Amino acid sequence: MTRHFSLTTLLVLTVGAFPAAADPAPNPFAAIDRHALKAPPEAEASVTALAEYLVKPANNDKEKARAIYRWVTDRIAYDAEAFFAGEHPDVATEKTLKDRKALCGGYAVLFKELCQQAGVKAVIVPGKTKGHGYIEGDTSTTGLHGWNSIKLDDEWHLVDATWGAGALQDKKFVKEFHDFYFMPPPEALVFTHFPRKANCQLLTEPISEKEFDRQPKVSGRFFEVGVTPSAIRKALAAEDFPGLVKIYDTPGSSFVLKEAPLTGSLKPGTKYHFRIETADFPAVIVSNGGRNFALARKGKHFEGTIVAPRGTIKVQGVIGEGRKIIIWDLLEYKAE
Repeated sequence: MTRHFSLTTLLVLTVGAFPAAADPAPNPFAAIDRHALKAPPEAEASVTALAEYLVKPANNDKEKARAIYRWVTDRIAYDAEAFFAGEHPDVATEKTLKDRKALCGGYAVLFKELCQQAGVKAVIVPGKTKGHGYIEGDTSTTGLHGWNSIKLDDEWHLVDATWGAGALQDKKFVKEFHDFYFMPPPEALVFTHFPRKANCQLLTEPISEKEFDRQPKVSGRFFEVGVTPSAIRKALAAEDFPGLVKIYDTPGSSFVLKEAPLTGSLKPGTKYHFRIETADFPAVIVSNGGRNFALARKGKHFEGTIVAPRGTIKVQGVIGEGRKIIIWDLLEYKAE
């Protein structure tokens, strides 16, 4: 969520409070991604032609798979109409290439066949997920889903091009690329994805279906901002666990959560420390009921300790544009 303010209405910040942002971390797949996104129409006429085009600059199987993932997540839209109508469209690659839309099966089949054409070993992983429409604790709302696994240098890795392409909102598909679903850590993906076969979890100690059903949904957004699966499990194990903090999406901007409470409920009057790493926000604040506290900048980090006031507490990224300030919500807590 973004909000706009006049500089004169946000007294805690001034133009001088906006130091230059640090350079963002380089994308190791930047060249591969650019090539994939520039695929011309003639290269998209068939699976064979498309695979041949996508892998041209690739130096290894990982880069081949990445080019395929980036193209599929950009060019194929999720078929929201078919999903809400309960229909099951043909998953043939020729139809997906023609229509440029699919359900999860179409995504998984297309990704697999492009990989095969490129000489990359890939399989489809059937299972269930805590996706759109999932209600916490209600196993009847866990939906059937299909994703992929690829073999690179004798090791298997997970890929979900469907979730990497975007999400459903208000019964419409909203396109939004997610890098996380290209080879995510298996111990992170298992919070939302449960394959039919235990070995497809790619975990040393696979969890049971009952364990999967019992654990809360933890979106990939947590892992995108640097939270580790072990930190999540430690938070979940706490007595009287109150639920996880709300983490907002920030399209076009990023941050890494170095230190912050992971539980969404804070105790009024208790001290909490925050440390946020970001190259995209020149300032980071903690707000509550119109009051704002600016975290101190230390290199590429913003850091500070607050005494939790009652009410809604938000950690927000701030960007100055001319005489305006744009504020992005990053984290949200309740202190009651």
